[in-house]
Amino acid sequence: MFFLIGHRGVGKSSLVSKIPGGVDLDQRISEKHDINSFFENGNEQGFRDLEKSTLKSILNKKKTQVVALGAGFELDKFNFPEDSVFIWIQRRSDLNGRVFFDRPKVNKNLSPLDDYFDRFETRQKIYSKHAGLNLELLEGAENDSALKLLEKWFIGETCFSAKAYYTIKSIEDLKFYSGNIELRTDFLTEVDVLSVLNKSDKNNYILAVRTKVSKDFFEKVAKCKNLKIDCPIDNKKLLEELIEKTEFKNKVLLSSHEKISLSDLEFAASKNLHLKWAPQILSLKELRESYNLCADRDFSFLPRSEEPDGRWKWMRESLFYKNKINFYRTGLTEYMDQISVHDLDVIKDRPQNHKGAVLGEDIFLSRSPGFHRSFFKERFSSFYSGIPLKRNEFNNENFDFIRSFGYSFFSVTAPFKDQLAFLGCEKSLNTISTGIDGLYKFTDTDRLALEFLTEQILKYKKPLIWGSGSMGKALKELIGDKAKLISARQYESSVLEGFDALVWCAGPNAFTPKLAKAPYCIFDLEYKEQSRAKQVAIEWGTSYISGEDFFVSQAKAQQSFWLETGEEK
Repeated sequence: MFFLIGHRGVGKSSLVSKIPGGVDLDQRISEKHDINSFFENGNEQGFRDLEKSTLKSILNKKKTQVVALGAGFELDKFNFPEDSVFIWIQRRSDLNGRVFFDRPKVNKNLSPLDDYFDRFETRQKIYSKHAGLNLELLEGAENDSALKLLEKWFIGETCFSAKAYYTIKSIEDLKFYSGNIELRTDFLTEVDVLSVLNKSDKNNYILAVRTKVSKDFFEKVAKCKNLKIDCPIDNKKLLEELIEKTEFKNKVLLSSHEKISLSDLEFAASKNLHLKWAPQILSLKELRESYNLCADRDFSFLPRSEEPDGRWKWMRESLFYKNKINFYRTGLTEYMDQISVHDLDVIKDRPQNHKGAVLGEDIFLSRSPGFHRSFFKERFSSFYSGIPLKRNEFNNENFDFIRSFGYSFFSVTAPFKDQLAFLGCEKSLNTISTGIDGLYKFTDTDRLALEFLTEQILKYKKPLIWGSGSMGKALKELIGDKAKLISARQYESSVLEGFDALVWCAGPNAFTPKLAKAPYCIFDLEYKEQSRAKQVAIEWGTSYISGEDFFVSQAKAQQSFWLETGEEK
């Protein structure tokens, strides 16, 4: 029996609706009850009791294999079947919050965003406690690969990968993962490791020695044929013991999670050993230097971020074909620099040119990688990534370094689209192609999307453009005198009158303008689910148009530009 758990709005209902026989608990309850009324009347516990009684009724019929539970379901207060498996559905935007037009607030005294975060940490701990499996959904993607993986698990098949290793935390994980598997001695006991290795299966294993083990342990594991032993480079004594034994010939590899020197590299070469190097990297400059240190050697380079955000995931994606050892994850509570299970569908074990990437300071919630993944797979037999950069890292040297891994197409976010002079561009543009001839070509797909948006805004008599950045100025130019452009930074709290539409071009922390009367509609250039404009629309009770259509319009324009200037497979 499988249960989908996760935060509000993460996508559980959408997933379970595509699973034959799957049940969405909230949807089942809403068939006979008005869920909103429970919270409006302060009767949350009444709803929680109804959740439990409804789920009990579903389970008693024994016809359902998968149930999506509400975010607040009291997991600790229900007797689930013994064979229950909880799958924690996750998205990056979980951590940034969501606000909703069509869902009741749990605490009606809080703002929509504060209501989301009011129980976030408590729920996070409960999900972590119960989850047997984690599965990330990609922002902006159809998530067909996630659905396929779920369907495999539901029928008893495993997530199989011969391309990359999955690190199991317990023997139970082998019910769901197969192919290349990492066994770590700091996660598993010696008894557990031997139990796994003694099975006559077709998995390939890496045994990562992270703790002190008994003397006879290696004598027992030597019998396993599909095994490599990962020995830390600073444990020279153990290393010498292993490589002297014929039964471990060609099975030993070195690893390091710290900085290494040329002498370390020479030592690995002298012993004819592959080096798995996973250092913590603090900057793009350090990344370049570390990669160049061992680029021509027998190594797998697996950089780790200082922060748990996966900043170097793009580098692992880029080196996937070159590294002999790669690792993947399925959820967001694992090692974020590892490639995602979804990447296994688009990344190949050979060099891939004509790749694309979004460049920006904060691109972790960008929908571009998810939206463009199918396009790049089908048109260029490659993939589209997200490469986070800091302002002082956006320069020719780093751009050339990124391009050296086969990246040809780029979209850039503010403020980088105003800083393309080093590439020979004098305008504020957001899309780049190196083209078939290798020469840089630029376009502004935001402008094309703004023209589409303008047609909708012109239906109103007096629109207010809130925010005087490049997007606000471009809109003002397109709309003309009919619209009023006001800088959110220079606004002095005066009451504004006569506006029937508000176009939010300001940042997420901008002041809210004081309008004598709420506008009929708020147009948002942002698509994020915690958008400030969306919160204002809920507060004012006015119509709201998300920036989703704007994003899709400009993203499709980018694809057309890349096709025109690039080389199809």
